[in-house]
Amino acid sequence: MREGIPIASKMIADNPVVGASPATVRNVMCTLEHEGFIYSPHTSAGRIPTHKGLRCFIDGILNRTHVIENHLQQLTTSFSKSVTSEDMCQKASQLIADMTSMTGLVVMPKPHDMIIRQLELVRLADSRILCVLIDEHDHVQNRVVDIQRSVTDQTLHQTLLLLNTSLAGFNFDEGAERLTYALKQADPEVARLVKSALFGETVEFNEQIVFASGETRLLNSDISNDINTLRRLIRFLKMYRQ
Repeated sequence: MREGIPIASKMIADNPVVGASPATVRNVMCTLEHEGFIYSPHTSAGRIPTHKGLRCFIDGILNRTHVIENHLQQLTTSFSKSVTSEDMCQKASQLIADMTSMTGLVVMPKPHDMIIRQLELVRLADSRILCVLIDEHDHVQNRVVDIQRSVTDQTLHQTLLLLNTSLAGFNFDEGAERLTYALKQADPEVARLVKSALFGETVEFNEQIVFASGETRLLNSDISNDINTLRRLIRFLKMYRQ
């Protein structure tokens, strides 16, 4: 972890706290991956936590940690008034800053980094299709796509089947690789509709959003004596913050 590279199962097994063989460690990792707690970004990578895995880790910390009652009330009151994900992230960064007297930092993942759970295609008119994308957190993105000519119900059904087979359970980058292969074998009308639904002019991907509060507190902390680096970090946060 300190080196920022994947850790071998033997290294984990050699830790006296673990007390298991490398084979047992590998079996546990396979189980965690099968149950959706960790995943491999690509073939040669190590395993990293999924959103489900991070949620489980945080819940475990909260169950073992005594939480001050007024902090719980403060969290409940603040987040109950949040109407958007952006609003909730900004309030969370401010709460972290206030409760720790340090800098609060919250990052919202780019939509195409999230795992796609399901897609739906709804006919609005002969030349317009509503593409509905639902991610792993049940967030919904709706896109109205203008197509050049009408499509049959059979083509619409085949397109929806191909999209869900290729993309469901993957993020956009992973799904794009699967989709490239699938399109080579697809009917030309289906391939055309897939490209229109996913890559039409109306499709936009937002960049990663950073929510930061209390950045200048870094200069008054013992985190580092390198003031110039801290100032560059603060400028960076201000540049990319929401």
